[in-house]
Amino acid sequence: MPKKIKANHYITAFNIIYGANLSINTVEHDEEEGLIILKSETLTPEKILIRKQSFNSLSEEAKEVIQLILNSPSEILDLLKTPKQKRITKVKIRKYLITSWHSSFITDLTIQELEEWVKRL
Repeated sequence: MPKKIKANHYITAFNIIYGANLSINTVEHDEEEGLIILKSETLTPEKILIRKQSFNSLSEEAKEVIQLILNSPSEILDLLKTPKQKRITKVKIRKYLITSWHSSFITDLTIQELEEWVKRL
């Protein structure tokens, strides 16, 4: 089991949650907004529906973890990053969730659920 959660897993989760179609390969910088836009191929409506249903089947805790990663302010994300490489890791996420949920059992079950979900994507 890898200890680091890869960026493409976050992008895949974002695509499923929001029905977006972001790719990992091509990056384009939007000067107006100051945002990075990731290009991708189009998804069929069936695939979008399947991905949304897959996301909706997750537990509330798993959805909360995804929202934490995708929508947290930079102060929270800094707590999830390693000091040297500035990468979000599963170990840091687990530590943060145990602190906020007060349960290592629920945290471990949620991380396991998310790992299985990402593998199915």
